[in-house]
Amino acid sequence: MQTFIIIIGVVVILLFILILWMRKPLNYHNMGITKYNSGDFEGAIKDFNKAIQINPLNANPYLYRGYSKVNLGDVHGAIDDYSQALTRQKPTADLYLNRGALKHQLEDYDGAIEDYNNAIKLSPKDGDLFYNRSLSKQSIDDTEGALLDLNQANMLGCKKADELLNKLNNESLNFTDINDKEQLKQIEAAIKILSNLYLHTISNSVDVFDFRYPDSRFRFIIFCLSAMTKSCEDVMNSSESLQKECLHFLSNFATSKENIDEFFSEQVNSQQAEKIGAVYLKEFMDNWIIYFDAVKSNDKAKASDIICSMVYSTETNKPIVNSDKERLKQPCREIEFSLTHGTMKDAFIELVAK
Repeated sequence: MQTFIIIIGVVVILLFILILWMRKPLNYHNMGITKYNSGDFEGAIKDFNKAIQINPLNANPYLYRGYSKVNLGDVHGAIDDYSQALTRQKPTADLYLNRGALKHQLEDYDGAIEDYNNAIKLSPKDGDLFYNRSLSKQSIDDTEGALLDLNQANMLGCKKADELLNKLNNESLNFTDINDKEQLKQIEAAIKILSNLYLHTISNSVDVFDFRYPDSRFRFIIFCLSAMTKSCEDVMNSSESLQKECLHFLSNFATSKENIDEFFSEQVNSQQAEKIGAVYLKEFMDNWIIYFDAVKSNDKAKASDIICSMVYSTETNKPIVNSDKERLKQPCREIEFSLTHGTMKDAFIELVAK
C-alpha cells in the first residue's frame, strides 16, 4: 500500500513538471507579446527566441518575432521568420501579404508577386492584395498587368486604388473645369472602361495580334477609346471634350518613363503622341459611322468586317486578307458583343452613378 502511494505521488509530481514544461513556451510567448505591444521589440525577440528553443514547431513565436524584426528594420530576418511560420501553420492571405510587401521593399518584385498570387488564391475578394500586386507589376514594367490589378482593386473597394486612379486622371486634365464634378466622374469612368477593354482584349489574345507598327499598341488603345466613346456617347454630357481628355491622358500615360517601351519602339513625347493620336481617333470615329450604318441596314457581315479592318489597321498597313480576318475573329467578336449588347454603356452608367 505504501509503495502504491509513493508511485501515485511520483506520477503526480511528474505530471506537474510536465504541465509546467508545456506552459513554459506559452509563458515566454505571452511575455513576448506583452513586450511587443509596449514597443520593447528587442525584449520581445528575446522571449520569442526562448519560446522557439523550447517548442520550435509552434508558428506563432516566429510570426511575432517577424513583426518585431520589421519594427527594428531587420527586413531579411522578418522574411525568414514569416517563411518559418508558413511551414508551421495553415497559410493565410495576411501572412503572404506581409511577406510580399517586405520582398517588394527589397526590390524582389517577382518574389513579391508570387506571394501576392498565393494571397489572392486564399482571399480573391481582397482589393488590397490586387493593389499591392499592381505596384510590384509596375516595378517590373508589366504595365498591362498593373493596370488590370489596379482596376480590379478599385472594383473591390480598395480606397488606395481609387485614389491613385483619380490622381492619374486629375493630373492629366486639360479641357475640363476641375470643379465640374459630373464631367470628372464621366472622364474617370471612361478611362476605366477603355483601359479594361484594352487590357482584356490584349491579355486574352496575346498570341493572336501581330503588331508591326512602332506604335501599334498605342494605336490599339486609341481604337479602344473610339469604341468606348461610340458605345457610350448618348449618355455622355459632352462626348467631344471627354474624348479629348481621354486622349490627353492616354498620350501622357503611354509616353511616361515607365510605359513608353510598352506603347512605342521609338522615342516620342506626349505632345507628338497626342497629335498623332488625334489623327488615329478621327479615322476610327469615321469608320464607326460606316459600321453603324451597316448595322442599321442589317448588313452584319459588312459591320463585322469593318471592326476587323479597324483592329487590323493597328497592326500594319498591308491589305487585309481572309487569313487575317480568321485570326482576328474572336477578339473582334468580343468587341462587337460589348457594343451591340451595351455592356460598356451599362458599366459607364454604373460607374458614374457611384
